[in-house]
Amino acid sequence: MILGVCILLIAVGLFINFKKSVYSSYRSTYQKIADQLGLDFNPRKFPFSKFIIYGQFKGYQLKIEEYTYRDDNDSIVHVTRTTLYNQGQIRDFYIKKENLWTMVAAKFGNTDIQIGDAHLDSKYVFRCSSILYFKELFNIPTINRMKEISSCFDGIIEKSGNRVILDYYQKLDVDRVIVPYLKNLSFVIYLLDRAKEID
Repeated sequence: MILGVCILLIAVGLFINFKKSVYSSYRSTYQKIADQLGLDFNPRKFPFSKFIIYGQFKGYQLKIEEYTYRDDNDSIVHVTRTTLYNQGQIRDFYIKKENLWTMVAAKFGNTDIQIGDAHLDSKYVFRCSSILYFKELFNIPTINRMKEISSCFDGIIEKSGNRVILDYYQKLDVDRVIVPYLKNLSFVIYLLDRAKEID
């Protein structure tokens, strides 16, 4: 009996030490991102490891946080959500990588906007309340900028109401995912600046 309790306590202690190590690494990565962007970092105390980065960045109030959910295959999906607030009168739009569901939806009349670039039109779903506005938004420089990040863009950009959301389907727990994430964020800000020019 005592031996069983000792083994259980050792196992619990090892698990807690492992979780603290992961937490410490994760916290360090988030701190690095906050420092790199000149933003504030709100570390939660262990074991509540949901971190939030927030502040002004390139003229936009933003918040970076993570959430998880289970997909249809019961796998855990990590999403880094970046929300940029107070976007004024920029029209609502939606950009997502093409997948099986969007292809099926297209067969039933849910059509997306073709921006005039064969590579991007075949790879992404573009939606907006105004086709003319969206085509003006996606001029040649914008198309070229999106092509630059197309190899690392695997999320969703959605403008709705007074906020723009970038859902990036990676957990920001290792250095190798930070650079692609920052490229995605940079593209969103470029897109918003471009939208303000034409509004």
